[in-house]
Amino acid sequence: MENKQKALEMVATMQQKEESGSLLWCVAEDLKNTINGMNEDEARVVVTDFEAGTHDLKTCEKAIHDYANKHKSGGSACCPGPAVPGILRVHFGLPESGQITAPAQAERPKRQRLNIMDFM
Repeated sequence: MENKQKALEMVATMQQKEESGSLLWCVAEDLKNTINGMNEDEARVVVTDFEAGTHDLKTCEKAIHDYANKHKSGGSACCPGPAVPGILRVHFGLPESGQITAPAQAERPKRQRLNIMDFM
């Protein structure tokens, strides 16, 4: 749990700089919930992105904001809560569902017609 714990600590550190209840503070809460659902390899990607400086709370908020604007209805934009973990996962370059996709099943060979004369 080393990577996951490190990612959670990094988010908590960023969150402390924000005012309680502010937009970026709430994004940090969503990000912590998302990280809790990740495995160690996925958490390592998050840690690497934070350390590289390519991702922070503002870029995460922008990803959620862009999603809301992309799915705008009329004059209002909204991002439903259950969509946020998937948005954040995609933002870090991870699969949206968090589930490892099963390998595609091998295609069955096409059946050939049987000729009754082959059995005689």
